[in-house]
Amino acid sequence: MLCVSFREKKSQTKPVLLLSTAHNAEVDEKVIRNKTKVKPTAIFHYNSFMGGVDLSDKQIYHHAAERSTRRYWKKIFQNLLDISILNSWIIFSLSRERKMSRDKYILPIVESLVSTANLQPQPEPQPQPQQQPALPLQPLAEPTHELVLLEGRKEKDCFICNDRSRNSKSSQGRKRTRYWCPACKVGCHPTCLSQLTHVTDQGLTRKRKRV
Repeated sequence: MLCVSFREKKSQTKPVLLLSTAHNAEVDEKVIRNKTKVKPTAIFHYNSFMGGVDLSDKQIYHHAAERSTRRYWKKIFQNLLDISILNSWIIFSLSRERKMSRDKYILPIVESLVSTANLQPQPEPQPQPQQQPALPLQPLAEPTHELVLLEGRKEKDCFICNDRSRNSKSSQGRKRTRYWCPACKVGCHPTCLSQLTHVTDQGLTRKRKRV
């Protein structure tokens, strides 16, 4: 099969595309009005018999199976199907004395194609199982405060009695301790442990940002 793409004038935005099984990749020269024109052989033959091609396109148009689609291969298949049915009807009419209308000729073909299609009813979608409601969140138990001795000579600022603010009028100053609470992740003197139980998480956050 030969595919030909031809543009006769440079002003043409889209070239003419032809598919042919009767031509080779050859070109011919013809003198028309004292001008030599070079075109593919398939184009010359198309121009010579384009009246019959237009008649064929007209006959296909009234019984076209082509439908709008974005997939180009479907359009090619539908057009080839229309051409095949039209040519078979022409040959069938030439072999019979009594002609058959094209509608009566196409109807059995359509019925045979439909009979091979899968027309079984589609199964109804199964209802999805209902999701179980989420259980309410249980409040977390308050962590227990337990002082642990830091390793080696490490020290931490006491969260309760330490004061590193420069603008503070308190005379306590900086207080370091070798004990810390793993639950709160802050240092604390053993004597300040009772006050640590009354410190909220929001207070811990503000204290860490200030430090």
